[in-house]
Amino acid sequence: MTAIHLVGFALPVLVAGCAWHPKPTPQLAQAQQAYAQAASGPAAQNAPRELEVARDSLRRAIRANRAGDTDRVQFAELARSRALLANQQAYTALAMQQRGLADQQLAQAQQMRRNIVAHAERQHRQLEQREAQLQQMQQQLRQRAQEQQRREQQLRQQAPAEGRTLMQPPVALLRLADRHRVGPTGTQLVFTSGMQFEKEQAILTPQAQQKLDRVAEGLQSTPHAIIEIDGFADSMGSAAANQRLSAQRAAAVADYLTSRGVPRSGIRTRGLGSSRPLAENTTAGGRARNRRAEVTVTVPPTEAPEMQPSGRPSGAQPPSGTQTPPGNETPTGP
Repeated sequence: MTAIHLVGFALPVLVAGCAWHPKPTPQLAQAQQAYAQAASGPAAQNAPRELEVARDSLRRAIRANRAGDTDRVQFAELARSRALLANQQAYTALAMQQRGLADQQLAQAQQMRRNIVAHAERQHRQLEQREAQLQQMQQQLRQRAQEQQRREQQLRQQAPAEGRTLMQPPVALLRLADRHRVGPTGTQLVFTSGMQFEKEQAILTPQAQQKLDRVAEGLQSTPHAIIEIDGFADSMGSAAANQRLSAQRAAAVADYLTSRGVPRSGIRTRGLGSSRPLAENTTAGGRARNRRAEVTVTVPPTEAPEMQPSGRPSGAQPPSGTQTPPGNETPTGP
């Protein structure tokens, strides 16, 4: 009787002493592995909410497994599914970020391309405009050259009938002149640029002297040229003072040309005061342009010498000077 009671008392104690937790099911092991992968990947940054839900599900599955709950397998599969979902959403969010960055870079590249194309088109239009302007200028120059040739041809046709020969001015003078024209009286060259004077002065500037040096050099081969020098002033002084100052400026130019070997007999000077201004006298720049001298060189046709039967000139001597045409010019000869 006593032995039977001892055996009955020891059995519950043995059972209690041998109590143990069941092993994790394969589903729970898979859930733990899936969660570990998600937690070590981009889910912690890109899908933190989904990762937290997966962690709670895994804890519930672990508790169910320890308690030997009959639904522990379902809890483990749910935890695994949520861990996989968190991992998938994290990579999806990462891919979307990368795509957004790529779209932004693409948009920047497209905008840069549009800017480059627009800049190239503007340059192309500017180039076309410049080419059109250049062609227009070339056409105008051709028209002027044709008109000049036509006038010279007419003058050559008129000269033999009048017993005269047209003399051509030196090329250097033609290039140096500010403008020129050919008429019945010959070829007329006008020099005005670079021959300005200081205020209330009649002294040539170094720039004017350089210009006159070149004019004098070109005149050496045209001894019969008629040289007219007009002096001008701005409108700041009185009419009498401006007339006197303009005459002094014209005389200064004549004296300088004479010092460079140009015969004084072929030079005429005039003081025109403040008349014929090139610019308005209301500004300093305009007044500076009007304080000037203008040199007009006329290369007249010469009388053709009478030819002997042998083809040689009859011995007529060329004219030694030029006759002053009528007008209000003031001769400045010796």
